[in-house]
Amino acid sequence: MILTPSNEIFARTEDLRKSIQKNGLDAAIILQNVDLFYYTGTLQNGCLYIPSQGEPLFMVIKNIERAKVESPIKKIVPLKNLARIADSLTENKCPLPKKLGVEMDVVPARLYERIKTSFSCEINDISMDIRWQRSRKSDFELKMLEKAARIVKKAFKAVRENLKEGITETELSAIIEYNMRANEHQGVIRLRAFGMELYAIHLAFGTDAASPGHFDGPVGVKGLYPAAPQIGGNTKLKAGVPVMADIVAGYGGYVVDCTRTFALKKLDDKFLKTYNDVLKLNHEIIKQLKPGAIPSEIYTKAIELASQMGYAESFMASGQNQVKFVGHGIGLEVDEFPVLAKGFNNPIEVGNTLAVEPKIIPKNIGGVGVENTYYVDKNGARNITNSPMDLMIV
Repeated sequence: MILTPSNEIFARTEDLRKSIQKNGLDAAIILQNVDLFYYTGTLQNGCLYIPSQGEPLFMVIKNIERAKVESPIKKIVPLKNLARIADSLTENKCPLPKKLGVEMDVVPARLYERIKTSFSCEINDISMDIRWQRSRKSDFELKMLEKAARIVKKAFKAVRENLKEGITETELSAIIEYNMRANEHQGVIRLRAFGMELYAIHLAFGTDAASPGHFDGPVGVKGLYPAAPQIGGNTKLKAGVPVMADIVAGYGGYVVDCTRTFALKKLDDKFLKTYNDVLKLNHEIIKQLKPGAIPSEIYTKAIELASQMGYAESFMASGQNQVKFVGHGIGLEVDEFPVLAKGFNNPIEVGNTLAVEPKIIPKNIGGVGVENTYYVDKNGARNITNSPMDLMIV
């Protein structure tokens, strides 16, 4: 069993305590499952109370036995339900806060109202402090990400070995998923954004990459039916069309995001040129990805370069599919900070991990692209998903 080291958990709770004190709060409560895992080391259902002074209290609804095995938090107590948080604090001799931090970006409205009523105190949003803290990855987290990267590297090998005329997107997705699970891929992929879901494998043949879609990513996928529009459809592979494989692999809770472009037997020269331009765009973005760089400026320069190359209408997809970023933070969730997009003006820091994904997807043609997950150290960006970036023609 992979347990988060106790010194790691204690360092994380202490870092959040500093934010609590800086914001003039008496305490914060952690409720969202991924944040709970980050600060406790377990995904058990409950609530973590971190006061500005004193020991954290982990109140567990289900399962307290497992929580005590997986979490190094010293004070772990049972909790009947989330409506009883304030009562549990009183029972465990914790003073009720007058100013309380809550993850207001993810806590449901009904639960927020319940907290507000039971605590009768001022509620403040602590979510941005949590998200920026989580954006700085530790050595332990980097090891988990590197293990996830090994899984995705084997997955691309499976793509290459199973490309054949007539295979469907769904059939190839199943082969890839089997390969990943056999190599310890965790299966579950988590996002923070409300209403967003993500299947680990976005596989699109030819024009399917430009399929209209709701997901906030550049690669479109037809899907089998409207209820699940992300999983590959029944399109059969033909020689000479680009195959975009956008794969998220996870290990120990941590995920990496990686895309490679394939083709069977041949590929039109226009795609070859476009792919070379994608690699140039990726190179220019990565040159800038170092401590102190401003994410919004990296994004602006990438958009300008893509426009100069003639891809203003198709860079990061086209029409309504076109997304307004060229990279995103990644870790326990796919949609972490920082984002290479307008509005993100906090400098890049050592420990940031980002998936950078320049992709060119015109309407009615099909597209090409690349994506890697990079760890930022003092010298710049290091590619931890180091699969070959060549366009792979099988």
